[in-house]
Amino acid sequence: MLTRATARINARNEIDEQTPTLAPSENPSPTSTMSRSTESTHSESLEMVEIREELEQLKRLLLEKKKCDTRAQDEEEASIARAKKVTLATLNENQWSFLMPEKANLSSAVNWTLWFDTINSSLDEINLEIRDVKHLEHSAQVRVRRLLRATVSQELQMKILVSKS
Repeated sequence: MLTRATARINARNEIDEQTPTLAPSENPSPTSTMSRSTESTHSESLEMVEIREELEQLKRLLLEKKKCDTRAQDEEEASIARAKKVTLATLNENQWSFLMPEKANLSSAVNWTLWFDTINSSLDEINLEIRDVKHLEHSAQVRVRRLLRATVSQELQMKILVSKS
């Protein structure tokens, strides 16, 4: 005689092997039915606990991502606000420029940190950070870049002259 098996698919899309598969003509005993029912209920509750834990973890990750996005957006807005305060007139009024130490040269990696710190401190004098330069109005941005390029070029030219002599 053919039997028709019923199977339950669990949360991992696998056929649950604890699911009873009985032929229609079989009569299970009340004790075996209760134990199977208890096992089924227990496995379902374990699945629910796992699902809740996964949902809580996803919720925490989502909140962390939102915090990071908010922090990045706040930093970007602060950068734009600082850049709006600096204009070409401000740069000209203060006769601002990049000041490089006399002994600085770009030939060694050790000295690059000195250059970087000096560039940062020069920008700090006008309340800017390196990332703020991209938000400056065009004329001020061009001026800052030109001053940096001229300073670096002048320092490199002096190094070439010193090495020739």
